[in-house]
This record gives sequence, structure tokens and C-alpha cells, in this order.
Amino acid sequence: MKPDSVKSNDCWDSVSLQANTMRPSNILNLITAYDKNSYETLRSEAKIAKVHRLAIEVRYRQITVNTNYKLKLIGYDEQGNKFSTLDGF
Repeated sequence: MKPDSVKSNDCWDSVSLQANTMRPSNILNLITAYDKNSYETLRSEAKIAKVHRLAIEVRYRQITVNTNYKLKLIGYDEQGNKFSTLDGF
């Protein structure tokens, strides 16, 4: 796990997770954040899985040749869960 955004006031806005193994099983990571001002501890689980299927989303019904369109690439795991990001893909 590594910080993903600029550090401000000794905390990070987000982190990037990366699997260091090629095992076929899903990897579950526990992320803990501690606020030193309010003494609150927040916990979250992040699942890292293999991309099972890719889909392309476009806003238009018809796509014509030599025209630029903004496409969105969406990744799904084996259970059909949508990846929140495909950064580094």
C-alpha cells in the first residue's frame, strides 16, 4: 500500500493498493485510518481481484468512422463486481 495523493497535515487523501502475487485467489486488505485530532479510527476492506471481463461504455448509439468519442473502460471480477479503478492496467 502506498500513498496516492499529496500529503497535507500529516495525512493522505487516498492510497493505491497493488497485489504482489499472481495467486488466483482474491486478496483482502484491511485499511486503517486514525485521526489524531478526533481520535477516531476508521477501517475499510479493499479486495484485489483479477480482471475477469472488460466492457466499453459509450454515450452514443451509433459510432461513425473518423469521429472521436469518449469511451469508458469498465473491469469486472468473476462475481460481476465492478472495479473502482483500472489505474495501472
